[in-house]
Amino acid sequence: MIFNDVESNYNELREKVEGLETFKAQLKVIVTHYMDFSSNLINLNINSQVNGSNIGSIAKDSIARLVNIQTLLRKISLKDVWKTFYKLESFKDFGFEMYKPVLKLLNSLENCCELLFEFTNTPLDNSVAKKLVILISVINTTIIEIDGFYLIASCLKNINYELQNNIIYTEGSTITIRIYRDDMTVREIGNYMVSINDIYERVCAIVGVSATEYALRPIKIESGSWYEKLFGHPSVIKFMQELLNRAIGFVYRNYTNEGKLAATPYKMELLEKELNIIQICEEHGINVESSKKIVEENITLICKDLLTLTAKNTKIAVNERVFELGQEVAASLIEGCENKLLGTEEELDDLLPQTGKQ
Repeated sequence: MIFNDVESNYNELREKVEGLETFKAQLKVIVTHYMDFSSNLINLNINSQVNGSNIGSIAKDSIARLVNIQTLLRKISLKDVWKTFYKLESFKDFGFEMYKPVLKLLNSLENCCELLFEFTNTPLDNSVAKKLVILISVINTTIIEIDGFYLIASCLKNINYELQNNIIYTEGSTITIRIYRDDMTVREIGNYMVSINDIYERVCAIVGVSATEYALRPIKIESGSWYEKLFGHPSVIKFMQELLNRAIGFVYRNYTNEGKLAATPYKMELLEKELNIIQICEEHGINVESSKKIVEENITLICKDLLTLTAKNTKIAVNERVFELGQEVAASLIEGCENKLLGTEEELDDLLPQTGKQ
């Protein structure tokens, strides 16, 4: 999981539990009435205003205040609060350190609802005062936890915004690539980073941009799963994004629908044909005649790098677009890799020049 996930998950939860604001407002009303009730009793005692002549009316007033508090509590929809509770409880990443505030909020909601229900059904006997004090303490804790949850969600959103936007980049000059797999080795991550950089530099050659002057630069890199945000020349980034979308989509479609790529020894030729880089060049206003030779020199190596990215990964995102295989398809893809249908890392390495790029 990456930081962006934490931020978006908190805000997704925040949207799902908007009813907590209503619940919090109702709890604050209860606290206000309790404070008025306790303050009144304290003032009476401090000022020695309790005596035999007025104790009856004071007791009557106290009972009326308690009845009012119980009435207000009964107006709270515990059903709605429990719905919110289950939305939070069903969240899949509870074991993650960043979600401890959610667990604390859940505990507070559960305790509060249980005590609230108990108090609304408590007869006005000698036990009511003690139960009310305990309830108010839990209510105050719950209000704090609700405020804390919203504060964390807001802070995470602001921090993520600053991380993503602390530098103003030219429109279309950035690309984010994410591989949703948490068991990657350092070697694999390194290979993926090299493959992406190689694709960028070969596209630079096709587009006619200096890969030295406009080197691909990392803006943000995170692990578990692996995420990389990169900055480069806008024309190259746009071209590269289209290549990635076409390639990943083609590989996944052929596993999910046609099943042909895994069964054919001509996967490289098929991918080259599908990418149709000459067509992309035309769509991007690149002189095809002058670029044709450069395309021919780079297309095979670009395809090998693209296959490196897809060979072991069943879910990849390019910017906002997510490519994902189903569970059964993922199993067949992994099996295909083991049977060397797409080629192992060693085979892909063997296909690359040993003395540098061509």
